[in-house]
Amino acid sequence: MKKIIVVFIFAILLSGCIQRGDFVKVSFKTDDGFLIYGNLYEPENSNGKALILLHMLRTDKSYWQDFAEKLKQKGYTVLAIDLRGHGESVLKNNKKVTWQDFNENDFRNMVLDVKAAKLFLIEKGINERKIGLIGASIGANTALNYAATDEEIRFIALLSPGLNYRGVTTEEAIKIYDRPIFIAASKEDEPAASSSQKLYELASGQKVLKMYENAGHGTWMFGKTNLDQELISWLEKTF
Repeated sequence: MKKIIVVFIFAILLSGCIQRGDFVKVSFKTDDGFLIYGNLYEPENSNGKALILLHMLRTDKSYWQDFAEKLKQKGYTVLAIDLRGHGESVLKNNKKVTWQDFNENDFRNMVLDVKAAKLFLIEKGINERKIGLIGASIGANTALNYAATDEEIRFIALLSPGLNYRGVTTEEAIKIYDRPIFIAASKEDEPAASSSQKLYELASGQKVLKMYENAGHGTWMFGKTNLDQELISWLEKTF
């Protein structure tokens, strides 16, 4: 019996999936060798749609947990990842690398994390045209930059985006991106507030801008506003 249990655990580890409560811990590699870890939330009654969640600088995938669980309850498959250099995603070709070691090009290469996450979901059976991106702060910039290069991404939602976070710029990407976009920021949170307004003005196609009062930055807005409800409502109408 012990041998069977050991073999079973070993098989789970090899698959890159470990069950943790309401989500499954997964991992996959990027084109340039980073090992990316994520929390995969799979609903019992899936609507066939998936969301990739990208966190803020200095944080990690756990900052999405409450919102990810709400999305899961609505039938969405959700993959919250640790962007390279953050959380558990600190191994590149078996060498430890953290975001403190990054130059601007390293931050720009976080789009490769999004690409790898998308491919992981496709391998899980998600249709490549039923995937959307939600990002906060530098994760928002990364979401926009990736979506501008991948027409299969259905929509993006940007929480406290900037025109330039650590070299991850957005003005050129927003001129290319032409699908639904949801932008949210807090009025006192500069430069995110003015950047959000600028990106909204430059955006084409279906677009929504939500400006809150004294709500903070990125995912911190969830605890101070009804952003979660408004974003889910927008998803149900748009996605």
